[in-house]
Amino acid sequence: MTSAAPGVPPGVSAEPGVPGRPGPGLSGLPEIPSDTPLAAARRLASRVITLCWVELRKIRHDRTELYTRAIQPALWLLIFGETFTRIHAIPTPGHIPYLAYLAPGILAQSALFIAIFYGIQIISAWRSPATR
Repeated sequence: MTSAAPGVPPGVSAEPGVPGRPGPGLSGLPEIPSDTPLAAARRLASRVITLCWVELRKIRHDRTELYTRAIQPALWLLIFGETFTRIHAIPTPGHIPYLAYLAPGILAQSALFIAIFYGIQIISAWRSPATR
């Protein structure tokens, strides 16, 4: 006995081992056993691409997030880079501008902070009652 209405097709899942999974050849890709490293890499790549696509759609609809991401590193580079270069507070070999030393670190810091904040956002969205 089923609880679905008559004429309604069964649900289909993309996850391996879930009842109602489509048979081989339906996705257009060759069938790969679910326990191989290639299958795990394909699932990981698919999930990463999906997360990137969702975040790009968010940025496209909310430009303020893009601006706030760009302002913080620009302020660090402008304030600290220019200030330390002009006052020669930190000696550099060959009088290379301090900004040349500061820029890679600030870019790495910004990428790390964005990754941390998005990780927290994904976890909080996952724990939200609306997504259960």
